[in-house]
Amino acid sequence: MWIMLGSSFPARQQLTVRWILAFCTFCILTVADLIAATSNNSTRRSRASVITPIPITFSTLAEGIILLEPPYGIPPSKIVRLDIYGELLCPDYRDFVTTVESRILEKYKHTNLLVLLHLFPLPYHHASYVVNQAALGLSTTAKDDDPGDTLRLFRNAVFPVQEIFGNEATMNKTTTEIMQVVGDIAASVGLSREVAMALDRDVDMKLRSTIKAAWERGVTGTPSLYLNSVPLYLAGTDRWTEGLLSDVIDACAMDSSNVVDFA
Repeated sequence: MWIMLGSSFPARQQLTVRWILAFCTFCILTVADLIAATSNNSTRRSRASVITPIPITFSTLAEGIILLEPPYGIPPSKIVRLDIYGELLCPDYRDFVTTVESRILEKYKHTNLLVLLHLFPLPYHHASYVVNQAALGLSTTAKDDDPGDTLRLFRNAVFPVQEIFGNEATMNKTTTEIMQVVGDIAASVGLSREVAMALDRDVDMKLRSTIKAAWERGVTGTPSLYLNSVPLYLAGTDRWTEGLLSDVIDACAMDSSNVVDFA
C-alpha cells in the first residue's frame, strides 16, 4: 500500500517517500520489540521473586555438618533443605544460634526439614581459621557421637569466650599459642585436645573447599541462609527471629503436601 502511495509522486520524490516510510516502519517495529522485552522481563522478575522448593538427592546430604536430619523413609524429593553459614567467632552468628537456630531445630524435629551448617571463617577475625578448623576436625572425627552434637558442644564452649580470640587479644600471639587455647577449650568439655590442635590436611582442604564454595555462592558474612539453594535476605530488619524464619520456611518451602511429621 505504501509503495502505491509513493507512486503518485515523481521518481525522485518517490524514492524519498519510500525511505521515509521504511524508516517509520523500522521505528514502529523497534518500539514493539522494546515493549515485548519489558513485558517479558517483568514476568521473569515476578517469577524469580517466588521461592520454589528444589528437590535434592541423598548424595548431597554429606555436605556440611548435619544439625537436623529428616527421619528415615522420607523421599529425597520431599526434603526441604536449609543451609546455614556460620562462624564461631562472629557475635551475630552466636546470637542467631541462641535465639533462632536452636528453636528452629526443636520446632522442626521429626519433619522433612534438613539443616546443614557450613563453617565460614571470616578473614577479619585473625584467629577464625584456627578455631573453625578445630570445630570441623572435631566433628569430622566424631565416631561414636553425632557430628552435629560434637560441633554444638565445642561451639557452645567457644561462644562465651569469643573475646579471648579477638584481634587485639591475639595480635601478639603465635598460631601455636592460639591452638593451645583451642585445645584447652575442647578438653574442658570432654573433647580431644589432640584433635582440636591437629593440623590435619584433609580437614584443612575440606574447610578450604567450603570457603570457596561459599564465595561462589555469594556468601560474605554470617549467618547466611539458603533455603533449597535460594538465598534468604532480610528486608526491613537486620536480624533474623524464630518467627520470621519459620514464616519463610512454612510459606515458601513447607507446602502442606510436602510436610511429613513422624512425631
